[in-house]
Amino acid sequence: MATLRQPPDDQIGPALTFWQPRSSRVLKPEDGREILDNLKGFFSVLAEWQRAEAKQARAESTAVTSAEASHEH
Repeated sequence: MATLRQPPDDQIGPALTFWQPRSSRVLKPEDGREILDNLKGFFSVLAEWQRAEAKQARAESTAVTSAEASHEH
């Protein structure tokens, strides 16, 4: 999996603005960085799963097509 880069500082403020009302403690800039890193990681995993599913679907489609072709001859 690719290494995640640090989020730009201009993204930390909006993240804190969004998440602060949902937290029982005062969030700091480092919390904002961690939140953004966790979100990137989460969506990276989802993308990885989607790629794996697409690859499997292509492989299954190829197997079905090959099986159908061999039955036609």
